[in-house]
Amino acid sequence: MRFSERKDWHSGSRTLQVVGEKREKLEYAQAEWLVHSGKSFLLPFAYEQDAVPPRLYYDVTGLARLRDYLKAKVTSAQYLGMLATVYEAMALCTKRGYPTSGMCFDPDHAYIADGGALRLAFVPLSGGPEPPGMAPLAMFAYLSARSHVKFVVDDDNRLREQLDDFVRRTPVLSISALQTFLTVELGMDRGEGGAPSAQAASVPLHTPSPLGRGGGTPSCAAAFDMVGMLSHRASAFEVTARQGVAKRAVNGVADISPTAPFSVGTHVGPADEVAESTPSAPASLHESRTVLLGSGAGTTSQAAADGGRRPTYVLVRERDGSRHSVDLSAPVTVGRSVHADVQIEGNGNLSRRHARLSTDGGGITVQDLGSLNGIFVRGTRLPKEGSARVEPEERFRLADEAFYLLKETREPRDD
Repeated sequence: MRFSERKDWHSGSRTLQVVGEKREKLEYAQAEWLVHSGKSFLLPFAYEQDAVPPRLYYDVTGLARLRDYLKAKVTSAQYLGMLATVYEAMALCTKRGYPTSGMCFDPDHAYIADGGALRLAFVPLSGGPEPPGMAPLAMFAYLSARSHVKFVVDDDNRLREQLDDFVRRTPVLSISALQTFLTVELGMDRGEGGAPSAQAASVPLHTPSPLGRGGGTPSCAAAFDMVGMLSHRASAFEVTARQGVAKRAVNGVADISPTAPFSVGTHVGPADEVAESTPSAPASLHESRTVLLGSGAGTTSQAAADGGRRPTYVLVRERDGSRHSVDLSAPVTVGRSVHADVQIEGNGNLSRRHARLSTDGGGITVQDLGSLNGIFVRGTRLPKEGSARVEPEERFRLADEAFYLLKETREPRDD
């Protein structure tokens, strides 16, 4: 099989293409399952049914190559998450009776999504020689090399050293041996059936500052927005052009880049902390009852500028396309609790009160409410109680789910 990556310069989409060799044939049952698998760690897949030799396509738009991503330092949580994903991929092959060699663990063709999550390609071909670089041990050997992996916290190098020792003493890898290594030696939490949990691994063992010592340049992979670079997001000049004079002045004094995910003044104040400790009352999904903290001067001026119309937004959940109208004239909480202003059902990875959405001078702020599995904005996990600005239609993640906000305008009601 031959791998190549293609990019459409007009749309910006990127595709990993796999072409079978002369003796290789397509496994149709595996291919059809893969099209509809829905597994988060598998790359989206399509194929040509009648192509000879077989042609397979994987959507890698917005993803970073693993090798490129590891040029920056990573956190222990991101590293453990990668190891847990390899285990999950092996367990999936075992469960379905597919050969583990079908999963591409080759570091040259592995990708990273928002927040550092590993994405792999399953290749439904048979009849050809097994490429040596696709074995799980090839991935582990790469991740255990000192020259390939650097940590934000130096003490976390012990994880790489333990993996290196495991690779050296394990000539033939079994799923049971890997499970024991991850849960017993590395101390990862056990999920369903005693398996190491990738979600548990997403909780950082250390919480580094999102900014470097100089205050302006990110110093870790959590703030190294390779995904944003490959997605052709707005440049510093474009962002600055949309900012007001006051915002540009504040960022200039603080020596913060216009494209940095965090802004000056995003720390939680005492009033917010007290408010967060008090459960909010049940509210309709269409009308927030959250109390607005602080002065309402900014909201009043914006309403006057809009001619008396109230700016509202629609929160869109990408997984199922569900839409929730939110009135951001006051802060709105999002979570799985019935007491959240917007209740998100069917995902236990979300906290009861996961995030708070608010507006300030026309912009949108998303704030972490101490959630377990975090919030990711432009590929960066927010610190506990931290916040970041997002634009309408800009994608952000609550735990393992993607959301975005659409702006709409409602006419004032006659009370």
